[in-house]
Amino acid sequence: MLNHAEAPTTGRGYARLALLGISMGLGDTAAAAEQEQEKKRASTAVTQNSSSTQTQVNTLETMTVTSASASGYAVDPVHAPASISVIGRDELESRSYRDVSQALQDIPGVYVDTAPTGKGGTGEVSIRGFDADYTLILVDGVPQDSSQAYYNGYGSGAEYSWLPPITAIERIEVIRGPMSTLYGSDALGGVINIITRDVPQKWTGSVTVDTIIQERSDSGDRQQGRFYVAGPLIEDRLGARITGSRLNRNEDNIEGGYAGYDREVLDAELAWTPNEANTLKFEAGYGNQHTTADSDRSFSRSGDADFRAQRRHQTLTHELDWGGGINTRSFVKRVELQQNDSAYTSTYERITAKSTTAMSLGDHLLTAGVEFRNQKNENPDRGLGRQNLERWDGALFTEDEWFISRDFSLTTGARWVKDESYGSEFVPRLYGVYDATSALTFKGGVSAGYRTPDLKEGDSNWIEGGGGPRCADCRDVGNSDLQPEKSVTYELGAYWQATRNLATSLTVFHTDFDDKIEKPIVCDTRDGVDASCSYLGQEYAALYQYTNVDKATLQGVEWTADWAITPDLDLESSYTLTDSEQRSGDNAGLPLNDQPRHRASLGLDWQASRDTNLWTNIRYRGEAEQVASRSGLSEAWPSYTLVDSGFSHQLRKQLELYGGIYNLFDRDINEENYGRLLDGRRYNVGMTLTF
Repeated sequence: MLNHAEAPTTGRGYARLALLGISMGLGDTAAAAEQEQEKKRASTAVTQNSSSTQTQVNTLETMTVTSASASGYAVDPVHAPASISVIGRDELESRSYRDVSQALQDIPGVYVDTAPTGKGGTGEVSIRGFDADYTLILVDGVPQDSSQAYYNGYGSGAEYSWLPPITAIERIEVIRGPMSTLYGSDALGGVINIITRDVPQKWTGSVTVDTIIQERSDSGDRQQGRFYVAGPLIEDRLGARITGSRLNRNEDNIEGGYAGYDREVLDAELAWTPNEANTLKFEAGYGNQHTTADSDRSFSRSGDADFRAQRRHQTLTHELDWGGGINTRSFVKRVELQQNDSAYTSTYERITAKSTTAMSLGDHLLTAGVEFRNQKNENPDRGLGRQNLERWDGALFTEDEWFISRDFSLTTGARWVKDESYGSEFVPRLYGVYDATSALTFKGGVSAGYRTPDLKEGDSNWIEGGGGPRCADCRDVGNSDLQPEKSVTYELGAYWQATRNLATSLTVFHTDFDDKIEKPIVCDTRDGVDASCSYLGQEYAALYQYTNVDKATLQGVEWTADWAITPDLDLESSYTLTDSEQRSGDNAGLPLNDQPRHRASLGLDWQASRDTNLWTNIRYRGEAEQVASRSGLSEAWPSYTLVDSGFSHQLRKQLELYGGIYNLFDRDINEENYGRLLDGRRYNVGMTLTF
């Protein structure tokens, strides 16, 4: 079996792959199950060394996580029953990422679209060619739960606006591929889990301020501040953590450019450990964002835009160690998001309750759980159609990871779903991991996907602004005849540690869809003198309506390589090929979305001295087809390459300075030539004070 101490994991990309325990976030409570299972495994997991010790040997070192698979045990990434990537604390600090979406840009199979398509102010993240709505976002294993609140494209990337600041994050875990068995409808594309830092044994904290200065005067500058403070209130019993951030971006003076926005996020957590077997955590957060766009600056239609969003959430978590390798983690979360503009005030609320138990039994790691959700959307200002929507769903799920031999493990899982509007469904999963040699591991499996229509998608009487921020008189329309979307995904991967300092991986995947949910344009009179698309007695310029595409496919290849050239110099590369096709309906032959077919990245990281780190990234985005079903147009967007470079320097023990130049060669990515707008060359400088 592969020696975990020599597992190919360091730096970023594949070298940062690690097993993701996002199914329940059982990181702390699964320790007993982990210890029990380690006796049966051929080798043990190794925690990644810090960057200061990593330079002592020229090898690729292992990062492990304690929130692992459905059962929550720590293991190296090669043996994960899924395709996993992890960005650890060392990288988050050395690269000085501003937010989570920026940190995800170099993960294979992950696409971050930073164009100003909505009002979220952050990049929109998708996995393996799926739309961003197919990616589930978790914080410490608990879902964010508010993406359905937004309308008219204004939610693009919005969920990432409310995530904890980088200074509060221990690591970011990404699973690529469907996880409906464990998570239900929201996880067809994959899962992103944000693991926050534990409350330390003594008080500690940090304050970070930074700014981005645009070289082009018509692009808006950006300023950001964030803080983190945590420590014990009662030694070994009660701890607290408070985090916050404030972000401001000035509005572009470019038609169709970035809106101006001002965002503040505050979060607090209390963690109480009355005894060794029990831990209770209460977490609450508040976020507020105000977005403005003037018609004489960035707004591309008549009138000005003024959009406000307020988000509140509360989470209560209980972790119980029963002893004997049995652990239970339960949580209840409520999230409410209110948004308003000049026309509407809309409120979305979702309550999620989930309990999961993991246990070690012989050569098996068993997991079983139950989940319940209730969601509702209210829009009392709506003059036509339905003003209120509400629906519940529940699920039972189980997973068994069976270590059949020292070289082979097999994971089986299933989820039974019951939806108030769409009945019940059984969703299975099968995944195997095989060590062919000590340096070569194969793994793969087949997973079912199941997605019920969202609240708004599944009701023909629900009408709201559509067509994106540039279409004032367009509407999105629900469809009461929608059927749940089903899919089957096949995956096969190989992981090879060629030498102690060179590792590579290759993964292929294929997904078949039945009743894929799409939103084509069904009526378009925007080129005419008068709007004449009629719906429920009103006339609109264009209508988009959710519909099922009988058959569709999505497939691709992910390749990664990481080379520790010297003890201080690391080179990583990745390539992703994604191909999709609608095989039936009016748009047969067209791709499912406008994501590029080819993407590649090359990163160089140099620890120039004990206190100084230098990095450079090159990212290639291939040609992409603008999908007629989405926009009413059909044309190809050309490829482009962007280069970023930066540094971090430890001025003193408690003071770090960092900076960078983004879009180093000032590549002009504009609406006319590329169908999108990106910032030109810009300069970033900031500092972090720890205490």
